[in-house]
Amino acid sequence: MTLPSGVATGRLTLDLSLEIDRQHYAQLHDFQPRISARIVSLIREQDASDLHSVREQARFRRQLLEEAQRADTPVPIIDVVIRRLVIL
Repeated sequence: MTLPSGVATGRLTLDLSLEIDRQHYAQLHDFQPRISARIVSLIREQDASDLHSVREQARFRRQLLEEAQRADTPVPIIDVVIRRLVIL
């Protein structure tokens, strides 16, 4: 995904996992598109230059969790784990 960064644009690669209770695993598949759409929407609002510091990345992870939880699904999302975040 390409993000604005001041006057230039940056490329973002994000690999994340959602932590949920095992009992809800089968349900997650049905709601994955809705959750993904919320997350993509959040990412598009970000400025790539704001994601370089550890503090900003922690804030971004919290925002990802909040957006995933707002996806109006019966699957309780416990946490978001950022497995890889690359900003070019």
